[in-house]
Amino acid sequence: MIRTFQGLLLLSFCLISVWGCNAETKPQNQATASSTTATENEVQSTLEVEPNPNFASLEGKGITLDLPKGFEGGDPRDDIEDIAQNLEGAGEKYQNLSEALRASQKSVQLIAFDTENSQSGFVTNVNVTQQPLPEDVEFDQLMDGVVSHLQELGYEIEEQNAIAIHDQTTGQLVVNIQAGETQISQLVYAIPNQDEFWLVTYSTPSNEFEQRREDFEQSIVTFSPLEP
Repeated sequence: MIRTFQGLLLLSFCLISVWGCNAETKPQNQATASSTTATENEVQSTLEVEPNPNFASLEGKGITLDLPKGFEGGDPRDDIEDIAQNLEGAGEKYQNLSEALRASQKSVQLIAFDTENSQSGFVTNVNVTQQPLPEDVEFDQLMDGVVSHLQELGYEIEEQNAIAIHDQTTGQLVVNIQAGETQISQLVYAIPNQDEFWLVTYSTPSNEFEQRREDFEQSIVTFSPLEP
């Protein structure tokens, strides 16, 4: 599914960048009522984008997401083990990455790659992770935790918005980071749901971000958990 080792390595970097986000970093002086429904005070705008009928639906671990044709992927459990083994085969300096990838298997719900339009040595991709959300954490506190973690990892926060998608309060971030010789931009969505939240992260070379953003926004409106 992944065509170059460099793509594997950069993908692993993007995954690691979002796991560590933990809502338990909430400020202590905040109120403690949890909310996952859009309100006028929280939401700055509504993402009013129709799903693209030309997209194909991919199924991950407990979720589905529509993506442009050319994206391949799905439930990442077996793929993560393959990536970890490839990293170990590349040398001892990648040992920490391979261990972190294996540790991620419980939280990563979906990985998909644009196998038809790879440029700049980086494979445009999307990954979805699921994290626990303590019941006393509000939406603003969740977003503060996400932003703080990304900043600690060296990300530049270009945009931060609270938006509504299908009446669901959702955090939207545009972030940038340098990975080797490639400048990467990510469109990140934080979607709370009772005692958990999802992070949906679209990653692409920065020079492709504006042309791909519309596709990413048409994709996120199709995000759907599967019935248990």
